[in-house]
Amino acid sequence: MMAILRTISQRMTAQQKVRAREIVLQRRKQREERKTNMLTSVNSGARRTREAIRRIEKERDARSQRRRQRIVAPIRVHIAHAVVPLFDSRITCITPTGDRPLAFALCQQWMLHQTVKPDQWIVVDDGKVPLEPMMPMQYVRREPQPGDPRHTLLMNMRVALPLITGDKIIIIEDDEYYAPTYVEELARLLGQYEAAGIVRSKYYYIPSGGYHRHGNTSQASFAQTSFRRSFLPEFERLLEGDAYLDIRAWRVIGRRGYLFSDDKNPLYLGIKGLPGRVGIGTGHRKEMYGKFDTSDRAILKGWVPNDYQIYLDILNGKLTNKNYRSYFPTPLPVTGITVCWNTKDLIERAYNSIRKFYPDMPIIIIDGSDPGDPCAAYVRGLVSDRTTVISLGYNIGHGRGMCMGIDKAKTPYALMFDSDTELLKPCIPEMLAMMEEDTFGVGDVDEKADFNRFVCGEYGHVNGWVRYLQPYFQLIDIRNYRKFYPYVHHGAPCYLTMLDIHQRGLSGKILKQFPGLSRSIHEFARHGFGGTGNHHIVGPWVENKGLV
Repeated sequence: MMAILRTISQRMTAQQKVRAREIVLQRRKQREERKTNMLTSVNSGARRTREAIRRIEKERDARSQRRRQRIVAPIRVHIAHAVVPLFDSRITCITPTGDRPLAFALCQQWMLHQTVKPDQWIVVDDGKVPLEPMMPMQYVRREPQPGDPRHTLLMNMRVALPLITGDKIIIIEDDEYYAPTYVEELARLLGQYEAAGIVRSKYYYIPSGGYHRHGNTSQASFAQTSFRRSFLPEFERLLEGDAYLDIRAWRVIGRRGYLFSDDKNPLYLGIKGLPGRVGIGTGHRKEMYGKFDTSDRAILKGWVPNDYQIYLDILNGKLTNKNYRSYFPTPLPVTGITVCWNTKDLIERAYNSIRKFYPDMPIIIIDGSDPGDPCAAYVRGLVSDRTTVISLGYNIGHGRGMCMGIDKAKTPYALMFDSDTELLKPCIPEMLAMMEEDTFGVGDVDEKADFNRFVCGEYGHVNGWVRYLQPYFQLIDIRNYRKFYPYVHHGAPCYLTMLDIHQRGLSGKILKQFPGLSRSIHEFARHGFGGTGNHHIVGPWVENKGLV
């Protein structure tokens, strides 16, 4: 073969040889290009494969995270009462109202007894006579104007929207009945869907006993509608249309929402015929009712099994527009908070002394007891709709425990009491009466607390006296508390807070001494020295800033 090639090469002219070399180089180049293209194609495919794998893994991790948030309790902190969810996002309820004092009083009762309390309850009132809130809420007064339409639902919703802080928004209408688990169930569904609502609306006309069941299965009434914050931009645009907001909203929501019936577990009832301003719905017209309840109101009892007697008292005149304040005892806007550690006898005495005078006040117990200690078993047995227990399994320290309890409170005020304190006489209403707009707290104020012996973090040594609100029994305004250094350490948990107040020159103005409450005068409360204060906490005296 080589001899043949040499013979051919010898017979070729110079020009032919040049052309042959060009062809060889061209074909070599073509082979290199094909190889490069093949490698590029393989690399591109591999890159797409890697991207697809990363996308799948990311989606899988997100699903796992959502699943853990729904069903997995934390390892170290166990919340023993559903009112304090660890993973759920913030809940905002919105109620537009006006000139319905009795209906609004009922609405406050239904909200008071919800198993899961909203983080924010916005109430927009545009009635001719302002309503008086009986429980914590974000009350907004919109003065009625001469040009207002007959029905002001859309206007009041426009006022509420900029105030929303929650991720889950639940509509609460003032003349509806809401079962205790209503907010809990809607909030749970909003963890899975962008919107949730109840179909087949139920109406009940109180004066005549007329009742009606709508056939709406493609939408929920506005009073049974809830949605996530992501829907707010679309919802805001809907406020420019007609007053039938629910129909238009659910047309936009479509398949993003979840609609269900509450036949087996009644969650609400549309109550009509109460005194006050008439609403927009057809249920307010008594002529629409063709079916009527029995003389013993069996239908009402079936739809409102636990609270029907309240509506019967409206019928028999026991509950009216004029006496609802005396009919419904006004709840104290206060949550009791205490911290305990392996002191069963002390916390039992403290808890029972509070409950003796305030059986319905919410109480939060931060328990750092060892899991096998009798104290841990005792406080777990206190869990109820009024008592929340946060079992930590380790000694968190007094200050951090107090701070944790304050963060979990749903009321504007907190009564901080030590586990070795015994309440002797009721005094919370009197302490509340001393609260002014800027008051930090009321209790036993030590006029000359000397902390020169301590080195306190970045504050260094302190010269002179500091007014000190003792932690064993103090009533604080949570909103004002958050303006200052938090309760963070052990031994004297309020010290850095008091020092912050002192350095701003406010000690004499916002700390108030309650008469009859001191270490030497035991008229209202007696304080011992056997609680968490006498137990050693590992680490420096001042620590843990910002960890709670």
